[in-house]
Amino acid sequence: KKSLVFPADGTDVEIFLNYGPLYEIVRLRKGYSRLPAKEKYKRLKKLESEDEEYLRDIDGFCGESIADCVAFLQHILRKSGAVKKQVERRALLLLPLLSNRAKALLHSDEDVDKEGLQGITRSIGNLIRKLSKQNRF
Repeated sequence: KKSLVFPADGTDVEIFLNYGPLYEIVRLRKGYSRLPAKEKYKRLKKLESEDEEYLRDIDGFCGESIADCVAFLQHILRKSGAVKKQVERRALLLLPLLSNRAKALLHSDEDVDKEGLQGITRSIGNLIRKLSKQNRF
């Protein structure tokens, strides 16, 4: 199977593999779907709806979930590659929502790690400033 892997942009990429029908979601998101235009449009609308639902779920995140998301984004953003700009743009959409949730938890009556949440909001702010500068927003 090593013959099906080659380095591209510093990342190993597999080629000539059929991952099956479930992989179509990935192809849709990355813009190389094999579906007819009408079906592609329908599925993209459904994915958009699922994305919106996920973003609404952030309103229920606890401090630990927010910290995990921020740590994951920091890890991913340290990597370079062909999709880095796309990841940065999506992170810029996600980070303010995570910040808002952390601030809401700070001002709530819930028993939370206030010091930890304050650190998370500072990290998010720094990350937003860095990404905004890099992407010239």
